[in-house]
Amino acid sequence: MGTFRAIVFSSVIAGFTVGLIVTGLQQFGTVPLILKAEVFEKAVEAHQGAHAAPGPQETVASHSHSDHVHAAEAWEPRDGLERNAYTAAANVLTAIGFALLLAGFFSERSDGRERVVA
Repeated sequence: MGTFRAIVFSSVIAGFTVGLIVTGLQQFGTVPLILKAEVFEKAVEAHQGAHAAPGPQETVASHSHSDHVHAAEAWEPRDGLERNAYTAAANVLTAIGFALLLAGFFSERSDGRERVVA
């Protein structure tokens, strides 16, 4: 039971540390690109919403989908602290899971034998 506890404890510590590092790097590298893309997407949605009225040339085969809603608007976190907290939590949990997988594979590979490298 001691080996299992050591594997889990070291994986949680390593995953937490790496998850926070990845979150920090993501804030400077990826998040600005995502925010720019969201501005573009919202502008496209607003533009498509402005053309919601069907024209006289439209036929049944070529109808506009903007005049009816297929599904309710999806939930998304508010910008700022809430969004960053969810991002950090997802990164930390992913890193912990990956660390657990690696530690499990390493412990299986060792089979309790110590290997001496000359």
